[in-house]
Amino acid sequence: MGNVRCGALAIGLFALALFATAGAPVGAAEVSVAEAKASTCGELISAPQNRSPGVVQRLRPPEGSEFLLVALKLKVAWGEKDKTVRIPADKIALVDAKGAEHKAVGKMVAEGHFQCYQVALYLRKPYNKKEFDKPHIFNAVFLVSKGATAFTLKVGDIEHKLTVAKRGKTLGPADFAAFTVKGAKFVAEATGNESLGYKKPKLPKTIRAAFGKLLAVTVEITPKRANAERGGNFYNNTWNFGLAFGKGGFAQAVGQEHGNFGFADNVSSSSHPEADGKWKPSTCIVYFPVPEDTTEFTLTYYMVPVAKGKVSP
Repeated sequence: MGNVRCGALAIGLFALALFATAGAPVGAAEVSVAEAKASTCGELISAPQNRSPGVVQRLRPPEGSEFLLVALKLKVAWGEKDKTVRIPADKIALVDAKGAEHKAVGKMVAEGHFQCYQVALYLRKPYNKKEFDKPHIFNAVFLVSKGATAFTLKVGDIEHKLTVAKRGKTLGPADFAAFTVKGAKFVAEATGNESLGYKKPKLPKTIRAAFGKLLAVTVEITPKRANAERGGNFYNNTWNFGLAFGKGGFAQAVGQEHGNFGFADNVSSSSHPEADGKWKPSTCIVYFPVPEDTTEFTLTYYMVPVAKGKVSP
């Protein structure tokens, strides 16, 4: 695909951190690396933000290069007067054995796919002291020379040596949970309320398929591991789901049942493992507009096929 071009993208205030030597000071806060991993891969998968076209972006490095995925877990010893830790993107670089600097081309987000962002540091001191001991996650992707194995990660004035592990499978979004279609049926409509704002009246609304029919799909989700950067939870929302059918047909999820509130355009959900570390399954009803002759389909999650289903007669 040629060179990966990030362009001038806005830097989101995501909780990323990057430091190297144990106890290295940044202001008054002391930061240490609890765990560091570096691995290479030859292709990155990136789902478009709106996901509506039903396409998957596959990014490949130029000839002679490969992607280096850097994953760190960091601890911060916050001082009494500390509030934040910040390092701009231009102070973060990967230096190879020949002394050449490589800037990050993006990051691997917690859900398991690549985003083309400028990678900066922004850490805010937790309000709850119980959160102080939780590690901060840093995931960045660099474009490096193929076959190189030794690098120095530089963040401001701090340096950390990295040794590249063997190439392994990069976790994708669908690796974080198992999905099962428990049922699917056509419905005439879905009903809910349209909010007019905080403490304002709500208007009843009815959702119908503009073309074809509205298919209500009951999905069971059983997380396998957490996909949130610090919370230890599995996070999901309605718009992660799609439906593939026929010869190239695709429908983006248009809404989901939201408890007693009925239909909602997008529902965010979060689940945690039990005390024994096991995850309990949960179910949700997701709506898709599909052709009226649809009988079989494939459920997708971040554009990855995850389960087969059939429409009930």
